[in-house]
Amino acid sequence: MIMVEKEYVKRLFSLPHQVLASKAIDVLEKSIGSRVCLRGIIEISNICIKNCSYCGIRRDRKDIQRYLIPKEVVLSLSKRLFQSGYHSVVLQAGDRRDDYFIEYINELIFEIKRFSGGQMRIVLSLGEQDRDVYKLWRDSGADRYLLRIETSNPSLYSFLHPEEGLSGFEKRCACLLALRELGYQVGTGVMIGLPGQDVDCLVEDVIFFKHIGAHMLGMGPYIPTEGTPLHQYIDDYDKEQVIDWSLKMIAICRIVLKDVNIASTTALDTLKPGLRLEGFNYGANVLMPDFTPKEWIKDYEIYDGKPESTADYCLDALGPRIAWNNPGDPKSYIKPKLCNRGSTLKCAS
Repeated sequence: MIMVEKEYVKRLFSLPHQVLASKAIDVLEKSIGSRVCLRGIIEISNICIKNCSYCGIRRDRKDIQRYLIPKEVVLSLSKRLFQSGYHSVVLQAGDRRDDYFIEYINELIFEIKRFSGGQMRIVLSLGEQDRDVYKLWRDSGADRYLLRIETSNPSLYSFLHPEEGLSGFEKRCACLLALRELGYQVGTGVMIGLPGQDVDCLVEDVIFFKHIGAHMLGMGPYIPTEGTPLHQYIDDYDKEQVIDWSLKMIAICRIVLKDVNIASTTALDTLKPGLRLEGFNYGANVLMPDFTPKEWIKDYEIYDGKPESTADYCLDALGPRIAWNNPGDPKSYIKPKLCNRGSTLKCAS
């Protein structure tokens, strides 16, 4: 069954863009409709204890100013977002596991739920944490958690995280399992265009998403970044191929996973202006505008050329498709197809 599934996904990669896009839009409209959900992102901190070889805010990078946005600023901005029709906020930061940060996040969750009367969905993108921390935040009101696998290939994952080796991949899988078991809406995703990645890797990624029952995908192209170890492979970077794969991954994930929420990410516009909007023609249904204040956003440059904002032209172009005042919960979470599916999670090999 799995082999047949893999062959099916691989055949989808061979289809022309126009055919894939048409199939994806057909599945989108039949499964969840054409409305576009909003998630307002606040990049609350660029402090990180990890040293991922691709990331612009990796621990060993010394040429950036580290920050943590004061809690009152985050709360004020979250309240304005809610009043403006954003019923989902993403709190994003580098990995940090100290008691002060854990309680800082916990207080933010509690206060956002309080002022919104429980209506604001809280999405956390805060890396790997102990299960007890995930439970604390979930019990306090966090709804969703975005933890990208980056790649479902264990060897490639180890290459990206040399300090962790293969055990790092196992831990990332365990975190996703814990999030699923604790009742979060689970988001994950991969980077597209990594050194050593090929179509077979991407096929495995799609299978991985289906296997864990992901509710949301935040995929984006890999962007070579100066000051990171992976930048040494810049001569092998094929921008046109990355554009090709990025759009195909959105369409294929829509066709295979049907009602999953799929974001069209900011990084697409770094590759090519207008590509973020094009993602919605391939089956994406989530727009995540960045609302990090200007005094901090310049220091959250996780990849070179990260634009401060490209969402406005998407909002204008998408117009009546935007689902204002709507938290955008996926159907698969409201009515779980298999409530204990997470318990069977296994790492790819």
